[in-house]
Amino acid sequence: MSAPKKSKRAYLYKQLADTLRKDILSGVYHPDERLPSMDDLSAQYSMNRITVKRALSELRAEDLIYSIPAQGTYVSKKESNILPQSTNGRKTIGLVLSGIDPHAYGSYHVDIVTGIQEGLSDIEWYLMLVTLSEASEDRAYEHVMQIQLDGAIYLGIFEPSLLRRLVKNGPPSVLVDQNMRGLKSDVINVDNYGGAFEATSHLISLGHQSLACVTGFPGHITDERMSGVKDAWKEHGLPETSLQWFEGNFQRESGCEAASKILKKNQRPTAIFCFNDEMAAGALQTLLGSGEVKVPDDISVMGFDNINWAVATYPQLSTVNVERFAMGRLAVQRLQDTLTNPNHTTTSTSVRTQMTERASTSSPKT
Repeated sequence: MSAPKKSKRAYLYKQLADTLRKDILSGVYHPDERLPSMDDLSAQYSMNRITVKRALSELRAEDLIYSIPAQGTYVSKKESNILPQSTNGRKTIGLVLSGIDPHAYGSYHVDIVTGIQEGLSDIEWYLMLVTLSEASEDRAYEHVMQIQLDGAIYLGIFEPSLLRRLVKNGPPSVLVDQNMRGLKSDVINVDNYGGAFEATSHLISLGHQSLACVTGFPGHITDERMSGVKDAWKEHGLPETSLQWFEGNFQRESGCEAASKILKKNQRPTAIFCFNDEMAAGALQTLLGSGEVKVPDDISVMGFDNINWAVATYPQLSTVNVERFAMGRLAVQRLQDTLTNPNHTTTSTSVRTQMTERASTSSPKT
């Protein structure tokens, strides 16, 4: 039996599947002949059992082999009638979502997914949703590795060690909203720093010199937006003591809670910058519901992302526009290039943002 040939593009399980397929079709293994066990194949090709299992699963899906419980895996009798899986040219792309915090996915992510669906429909590839709800990292890793994916788009917050394993050993991939470096994968991020810097500068230009910020859960998105706020504040010569920070989680309720705390302060800020629109909508609801303040006359409210919520509030939210649909389509383009262009070079793309002014912000009362 010949050994799998090394390839920069073919990942290990496909190398093994190609080798076994060739040996079956060329008569090295005969119909109804038993294949070596998974342990024997693992030792022979220096691959782990998960990789061998994936290779056998691919051949089983093509009806080249079949398994008998407690006995082993055998060559099918009708191998000459088998058509390769890729005959129709359509690939299956996995949209992989982390199970770390199921509440972390909202309208923002839905729009990205819509862009992904549109991009895949243009090239007639399949989309498979993969949600990692397993309790352990090893089980989550095995779950993805056992699925026969031609490519993967990882969206959301993952445990760094798990994501590194998946990208290294799994199918070609694109990371969306990630800041991990050193991985052989295209990365698409939002210019969180630039968007926050521009939004803060806009509030300062209106005359605001005291600002409350409602952050998101810990991670690079929150860190980058915090840096943008601080640097804009510093560049305009304003003291950092006039910045107030309230911890949120990108959910509407945390915006409500932050606004409630702000209303209880003796020295209220003249503006609130929420790090996404859902929290801004919650803050706006609480402020107006209190009957104590008017928006924007007494307190201006700024959001981030420009989702549908931003124009469904009253007054409509000033916010930072993020091209979410374009991010999804770009992810598909990057993955398509990876899968079809042998000379593809991985890149990291920062999607630019744009300040969008609406009725929830104005100059503070003098």
